[in-house]
Amino acid sequence: MPVIRVILEGDGALADMVGREADVIHLTSPFTVAALAGGMETGAPSLGIRIDLPDGRVVFQETSLGA
Repeated sequence: MPVIRVILEGDGALADMVGREADVIHLTSPFTVAALAGGMETGAPSLGIRIDLPDGRVVFQETSLGA
């Protein structure tokens, strides 16, 4: 399952994006985060993140909600 990285001191944390502007979709619009009951194969809850792209496609990322 993917891991959510929270970087509290973010200055320079995304330096790998420098020079890749053509590959980056920078959105400032709202997105959705939802707790999904039974989302894991084990039946445990998961966290779903939905981001709607300008071209109509949707990015959906899911990860464990457990600690």
